[in-house]
Parts: sequence; C-alpha cells; structure tokens
Amino acid sequence: MKFIINILLSISLLFGASKSSSNIKTVLKDNLNGIKRFEYKIVSPKNVDINKIKIDEERELKIEKGYAYLPVIFNPKKNAQNGIITLKLKLYKDVAVSVNDIKRKETITKYDYKIEEREISSLRGKPIDLNKNFTHLRAKRNIKHGTIISENMFEKIPDVKRGTRVNAIFQKGIVNVSFGATARTEGKVGDIIKIKRNDNKIFKAEIINSKQVRIIE
Repeated sequence: MKFIINILLSISLLFGASKSSSNIKTVLKDNLNGIKRFEYKIVSPKNVDINKIKIDEERELKIEKGYAYLPVIFNPKKNAQNGIITLKLKLYKDVAVSVNDIKRKETITKYDYKIEEREISSLRGKPIDLNKNFTHLRAKRNIKHGTIISENMFEKIPDVKRGTRVNAIFQKGIVNVSFGATARTEGKVGDIIKIKRNDNKIFKAEIINSKQVRIIE
C-alpha cells in the first residue's frame, strides 16, 4: 500500500510540475511576438518549487536584455505572497545575416545577406525587419561576414551625396536666380548642406530633392 501511495504521489507531482511549466511557456509565448522558438531557465529564486506558485495575471510580465521577470503568487493556498520569478531566456528568430564583409557607406543588396535562425537574446540592437526594402540603406560602419544585421547598423542613403552636382535656387523678393553647384556635404530632403559654386564660393542650402537645393545663406 505504501508503495502504491508513493507512486500516486510521484505522478501527482509530475503532472503538477508539467502544468506549471506549461503555464510559464504559455505566458512567454503570448509575450514573445516574432520569436520562432525559445528556451527558459529559472535563475531566481533558486530552488523554487514551481508546484507552489501561481502566475499573477494582474501584474505585467517584463522582458529585457535576455531575461523575463514573471509576477507570481507564492504559496497561493496558504500564506500567499506576491513575488517575481526571474527567467533567463534563449530566443531564436529568423534574421538577416551578412554573407559578405560590408564596408561603411556601402549600399546593402540582397546578395549581402541570407536568412538564418539565430539566438538573439544578447543581441545589441533590433534585428532589421525582413519585410523592409534594403536597397535604400547603407552601412553606418564596417560589418563583418556572419554578423546579424540590426537596424542601428544602417542609415538611409542621403538624397544628395558629397560631390553631387545640383541646381541651386536663390529667391528674394522679385529676384530669382539659379546656378549649378557641387555638394560639399551630404544630407536628406530638408537638411541643410554646404554647396560650392563654380567660382568656388560656398553657400548654405536646403535640400529640396536629389537634384535641387534652395540657397538660405
């Protein structure tokens, strides 16, 4: 009889642990949008009995820098106390990975990366959106082969680059003058850049589009 009781107790504990683990996985899955798969490990409190906790749905789960902070109620059936369980996460996602060395200010193309599942919990920066059109982006720094491409590594290609020939317009009252010039600095529409006229005189101008600027000084 004692042997049978021990078996039943073991089965009860096994199913209780399974249920608690399943609840934790469900909460994580609901909050880890865009993640292909994940793993977790309880790191605090140490040796916590997951059969004696209940997930607190009234408080918010927080996830940051590879850790999840799960609100729970310890001993919900007796001497209930609010608390937090810290989970160390491993997050796996399909991301863009560079297949070539990409130099600073180099435009990225579809031949520079491949889609690959990687563990990203310790990644600095947000992986670049795979639905984006990369052709309008260039590298902000040198990127080595095999690097996960994140949004902070790239910037929009400027509408006017240094050395570009532009048409400069000057308007004041009834005076309306235009002349050819060369961009000395680069920028996007709305930015102020320096341009040089053919006689080497320098002006400040606002970028109207990729071929035209407006003199402001």
